[in-house]
Amino acid sequence: MTKEEKEKIIQMTVQSNDSVSNLVRMALLGLAKDFDGTYQRGYNHGEKNGKKISHEDGVAEGKKQWAIWVFCRLCKKPIYIEPNEKIHNKILQRMTDEYHSERCPPE
Repeated sequence: MTKEEKEKIIQMTVQSNDSVSNLVRMALLGLAKDFDGTYQRGYNHGEKNGKKISHEDGVAEGKKQWAIWVFCRLCKKPIYIEPNEKIHNKILQRMTDEYHSERCPPE
């Protein structure tokens, strides 16, 4: 600790009518409160972004595994059929009507 720092501490004790140890204690408690707030903000940020990223990853993985695709007759590129679109419901109805008994799970 430098001489200037010691003088500042002595001035603070005179102005606050407090001991050096109390000033140090208050400073450390203030730092601890700031640390708790910083930790909580960091935790909240991580939780919020983590949930968002997890959701986006889950949706992408679900699309990759369970998506219904058809190929365009003209350009031959795949077209993703969104859930609950008119064509999606037609595909589901046709699958239910035609393949129900063939894919019936064993008892």
